[in-house]
Amino acid sequence: WLDQYCKGKGLDIACGDFLHGDMEQAAGVDGHERQIGTDHFNEGDELTFAEPGKIDFIVTNYLDAFPNPLKALNEWYRALKFGGGVLGIVCRDAEYDDKGKHLFLGPLTNTKRQSVFTAITLGQYMRRAGFVEVTTVKTGTGSLRAVGYKKADPGNLCPKCGQDRSHL
Repeated sequence: WLDQYCKGKGLDIACGDFLHGDMEQAAGVDGHERQIGTDHFNEGDELTFAEPGKIDFIVTNYLDAFPNPLKALNEWYRALKFGGGVLGIVCRDAEYDDKGKHLFLGPLTNTKRQSVFTAITLGQYMRRAGFVEVTTVKTGTGSLRAVGYKKADPGNLCPKCGQDRSHL
């Protein structure tokens, strides 16, 4: 499902040992230096290496691992181009025991989980950070998949309809 969104220059936050799919233009961001797919050793909520408005997409499986998910979302919003997208997956609460240990093995094993999201709260966090056209979908495994976009450039809006000028 990521291939339809991951076009252009992107970041894979908490990439681990691999980048998602066939994302040749994606740079891996991870706080653990021993990860094979890492281009930037960084936790992902302070993208000091990224200039504002230069990234087309950001993808992560670990929004729930950030102690302050809103801080991470705000930072990702800053780094994205107008119209750029953030794509995230968060695990369902039932996948963890009462100590926060992941009960199942797989690519979404998140031992640093800090937050629990519902589709509603995940959407609210994304909208609060400024993302628009936010959609959250519960997957077949019960995890949540979310997509949101940075608002269009206000200087490129049609004066009649308020939408992007591309239709003119």
